[in-house]
Amino acid sequence: MPYLFLRRPHSDWPQAKRAGWIVKLFDSHWFALAVSVGILILLYVGISQGDWNYFWEQWRTVRFIHVMTLDFVLLSLLFPVLLKDDMKRRGISAGWVFWAVSLVPLFGTMTYLITRPKLNTKT
Repeated sequence: MPYLFLRRPHSDWPQAKRAGWIVKLFDSHWFALAVSVGILILLYVGISQGDWNYFWEQWRTVRFIHVMTLDFVLLSLLFPVLLKDDMKRRGISAGWVFWAVSLVPLFGTMTYLITRPKLNTKT
């Protein structure tokens, strides 16, 4: 969360030319696909085996669960701030892409991560 408030927006990223293996890994479509499959599995388990009444009880009584849930919601609402920079960095200027990804919380983000063009990381 502090990162979002202390960061400077930058649409041009000159360091991409000499990006290390970790940037290349996180930029990979295979990595995005693996993360998306993991999210879908966790979502399925949560929906099929979860108990909303128990979650509500824990949310009201356990501070950790309360804070982590509020943090997740807040970061989901602040995601478009980072999305706009990433789209500029990758040369995506279509406004409809921004709104489609921003307004469909989890699935829009997963689709964007899988389909976005790669950074120019040639050395």
